[in-house]
Amino acid sequence: MRKLFESEKRTILALGRKEWNVDLSMDFRVIAEDHFEGLGGKPPLFNLDFRMDFAEDTSPEGFLYTAECALPNAIGGADVFLAVHPDCRTPLSLHLILGHAFPLRFFKKYVKQVERVLQSGDVSAALDANDLDAKLCRRTMRVKNSLCCRLFVINDDICFLLHMLDEGPEMSGRRVTLLSDESLGEVCCYADAGQVAIIDGWMKVQSS
Repeated sequence: MRKLFESEKRTILALGRKEWNVDLSMDFRVIAEDHFEGLGGKPPLFNLDFRMDFAEDTSPEGFLYTAECALPNAIGGADVFLAVHPDCRTPLSLHLILGHAFPLRFFKKYVKQVERVLQSGDVSAALDANDLDAKLCRRTMRVKNSLCCRLFVINDDICFLLHMLDEGPEMSGRRVTLLSDESLGEVCCYADAGQVAIIDGWMKVQSS
């Protein structure tokens, strides 16, 4: 059992707002999850299929579902599915199917926005304030340097999770807030032994 990453919370909120125009409760944890192997190739492993369960009973009978493609205005794969209880709209499960349908290059403009923020002076100041070497960290804080990367764009939110040191789903290290602004986004990292292990968060899509 584990807490949700900020990017996972925002994905669920974005799906709920788009489908039912409500803010779904975040009072739950991941009780079971499966992550599926990629198709090979060099890192970063991108949008690997997964399933997360938030309740013991996640059989489909009687539940409400919504699904959105991880890439805006695209059809045919990389679908993010959310199941909720029909009465109280409590999230029950979240999963990604056919994530490999759209490789990382299709998300280029969103990756650029994420990296622009990660390389900003504000992020450097946050790293320095938390006794991390901003210059060293910023050199590695790029999507191409991650081992495993998840990035969805749903309802004008870019939700992303970068594993820099390992591919596991667990939160590891000390949490450091890099950006916290409801109009812009919420971004944090988890630092371990002076290195950034995980980068997690969401940003509002900005016009070019």
